[in-house]
Amino acid sequence: MTDNQKKAIAEQLPILKEMQNKGLNVLTCGNCGQVLFHYCNIEIEIITCPHCGFEDEPCSFPDFFYDDWEIK
Repeated sequence: MTDNQKKAIAEQLPILKEMQNKGLNVLTCGNCGQVLFHYCNIEIEIITCPHCGFEDEPCSFPDFFYDDWEIK
């Protein structure tokens, strides 16, 4: 990863924090890989992907980008 990429990713962190503080998160579908939006401040047992219809527990929908993302 280039220094420019590392910088660009680091610049995304404040935006991510702002979104999460407002109760929003960006996830990826564990089945099709498409991006979906999710309220992170409410308890949800099942998430449904709007793209492929896959339904599962939140653990099957990883964060698209997260605070502790390792920048190598």
